[in-house]
Amino acid sequence: RQMAQVLVAMGKVDEAVSKLVVIADTYQMRGNARSSMSTYQQALKLAPMDTGVRTKLIDLYISHGEIDHALDHYLILADSYYHLAQMDRACAVFQEALRLAPRGTPEKKWQVRILHKIGDIDMQRVDWKRAIEAYERIRALAPEDERARLTLMDLYYRFNRPEVAIAELDSLLEAYSESGKTQRIFAILE
Repeated sequence: RQMAQVLVAMGKVDEAVSKLVVIADTYQMRGNARSSMSTYQQALKLAPMDTGVRTKLIDLYISHGEIDHALDHYLILADSYYHLAQMDRACAVFQEALRLAPRGTPEKKWQVRILHKIGDIDMQRVDWKRAIEAYERIRALAPEDERARLTLMDLYYRFNRPEVAIAELDSLLEAYSESGKTQRIFAILE
C-alpha cells in the first residue's frame, strides 16, 4: 500500500493501480472479500476507466450476492466502453447486466434503466428495429415511462406505421387522463 501511495505521488498511477490489484487479489485468495472489494475500489478511484479492475470487482460482488453494487458497476463499465467508442462491447456489457437485473432490488428498476441505455445505443446506430424492441420491453415493464412511449411513437412513424404510433399516443394520453395528469396531456400534444 505504501508503495502504491509513493507511486501515486510520483505520478505513476498505472503502476500504483497494479500494486493495489495485487493486494486485492491476495485478499480474495485469503477469503477476505470485504478488504478485496475495498482495495479494488481504491484502484478504481485512481483509474476509473480501468475495465479489468472493474470487471474483477463486479465478479466479486456477484459471487457475494451484492447484486445492486454489481449492477451499478456494470453500468459504469458499459459507459466506459461507450465513451471509448466501443459500442459493441458496451452493448455486450448492458446485455450481461440485463440478465442479472431481475436479481436486483425491484425499486431501482434496473431492467428499465438498462433497456433505456440499450435503446439509446440502437438509436445512435440507426438500428431502429432493435430500438423498437428495447422500448417495447420498457413499455411492458413500465407503462408510465413517457420517454419510452414518445420514442416508440417516433420510431413507429419512421417505420411508416402511423396507426401504431397514434395508438401509442392514445394509450399514453389515456393513462394520463386516468391518473389526473391533464397538464402532461397538453404538453405532449403540443
